[in-house]
Amino acid sequence: MKKTSAHFVTWGVAVVGLSLGFLGNPFGKKPKSLDPQEIEALYGRTKLYFEVGNFEGALDTAKKLPPNIPPRYADIREIRKQSEAALSEYKQKLKQGTLIPTHVDRLPAALRDSYYDANIEAQRGRCRAAYDNMVPVSKYLNNRADLEIFKRCQLTQRKSK
Repeated sequence: MKKTSAHFVTWGVAVVGLSLGFLGNPFGKKPKSLDPQEIEALYGRTKLYFEVGNFEGALDTAKKLPPNIPPRYADIREIRKQSEAALSEYKQKLKQGTLIPTHVDRLPAALRDSYYDANIEAQRGRCRAAYDNMVPVSKYLNNRADLEIFKRCQLTQRKSK
């Protein structure tokens, strides 16, 4: 009798699990596609990261773009190839010992991107945004890079006036 109730419970759990899985994604429904503004933002961020040398960030961001993007974003494939090549070359140089790793190499992806975003904002003269982007990086590295980038940004603004 115990074996029958155990089988019944096992089958019941299996049926409930399959039912929930089917209800959550019936017929392999595709995930929501990106709207044009999201594609534009990802495209811009990919190009910007590539230009400042954040090749890992450029690759990560490019991977979020759908494969069937509009033709005006077609150069993203070339940026992706160049980022892969540059990243491969960089890693090879690190492995060979011809380059010394920097503190940015130790950062997790989100903080790495935040570091580059802070430097981009500082170059644009947006000191508060640069500081806000650098705060989590400073906490992770346990340094005062957030204040340093803010001061450097303000000095640059004063010199340009």
